[in-house]
Amino acid sequence: MDSNAIIRMITPNLSLIRWPDAPSGTALMYIHRFTPFSNALPAPDEKTPVNDRLRYYRTQSGLTQSEAAILIGIDRTTYIRWEGQPLKYYPRDKLTRAAEVFGCKVEDITDRYNLFLLSAPANLKTLRKEMSITQRELARALGVSTGTVKEWEQGVKRMQEKSYERLMILTQPK
Repeated sequence: MDSNAIIRMITPNLSLIRWPDAPSGTALMYIHRFTPFSNALPAPDEKTPVNDRLRYYRTQSGLTQSEAAILIGIDRTTYIRWEGQPLKYYPRDKLTRAAEVFGCKVEDITDRYNLFLLSAPANLKTLRKEMSITQRELARALGVSTGTVKEWEQGVKRMQEKSYERLMILTQPK
């Protein structure tokens, strides 16, 4: 059995190419053919994590991870990590750019926490005023300092997911 047959048995989706004037014993080049992954992915729903949403919309756009990374303006390894495991936080400007690149809405590719962070200063202040409480009262309820609530409302500091979850519990109707 020749080496080409062995390689094809191990990886059936390879096209083997030999340089026309290459001396015998030189390495083979190959081009990998692949089946688009998007056919295997169901459309995301409310419970789909952000990494799977990103993968779904990227494949629907017909982009590779490298192409998506370039268009979004991040390093390829960063984008691969985004799709690998769900992260707690994705930078708002990059999520917005990803939605533009994939031709979808930001709401389609993110979860509630990251969506809240996209407009957190305005959302937080509005929620607090709807609850008719002061920054100090909200800080006490969330277990943070008043200064932290001020920084969240000014957009200086990002609210941690644990505080966001507490806030959502506070805002639920009783």
